[in-house]
Amino acid sequence: SSDLYQVPQLALQLAQLEQPEEAVQLLVRTYRFQQTRESSRNSMMMFGGRYAGAYGSTDTGWEADMQSSAATSLHQLLTRHGKLDETLAKLGAELAANPKDVNLAKLILSLQLKAGRAQDAKETILTLAETWQPDDKSAAAWFQVYVQMEDWPGAIALCEQARQSGPEQAAPWRLREAVVHLLSGDTLKAREAIGPLLDESAAGLVGVQPTQVISLLAAMD
Repeated sequence: SSDLYQVPQLALQLAQLEQPEEAVQLLVRTYRFQQTRESSRNSMMMFGGRYAGAYGSTDTGWEADMQSSAATSLHQLLTRHGKLDETLAKLGAELAANPKDVNLAKLILSLQLKAGRAQDAKETILTLAETWQPDDKSAAAWFQVYVQMEDWPGAIALCEQARQSGPEQAAPWRLREAVVHLLSGDTLKAREAIGPLLDESAAGLVGVQPTQVISLLAAMD
């Protein structure tokens, strides 16, 4: 429902009324009970802010848009009130009791990534691996961990592997690979990675908008 997109604003109002606990509970419930669906966009704004213009969405690729929005608001709220560690501990204990609750694990993962806790996020993904099927968006989450840890070889190897998972994955993962090369300071390899996309017509860029390619090229200058 479109009303769900008002939830972050409602949570902010609750916090301003000195009801932060209620705001936290609202955002957690919103995230956990969102139906997981394939995203319509491919974005990596969580990292490499210099190249955010290449994406144009807050979607992480492994969360629904509403989940990403709720997690962002929740992270900001918890950080402002000094409750991030406490909340992560509570959610972690609940996940230990309900290890197959994928949305709960994804919420923990999202908060860890937003807080820059890549090692903790890596452990959460390993927990998720038992119930998160390969055809889900787990690769996008792994990618964020590699980038936060500045493990450029790991990120590039993942991009190369993910491109082989289907024709519709080729362009988005080439875009990701180009971003990794830019983040690691190798503009030449970034151009090589994005090169095949320049030969595609707009219709052939499945999962990628032409403006994303143009923005990334501009970042290379």
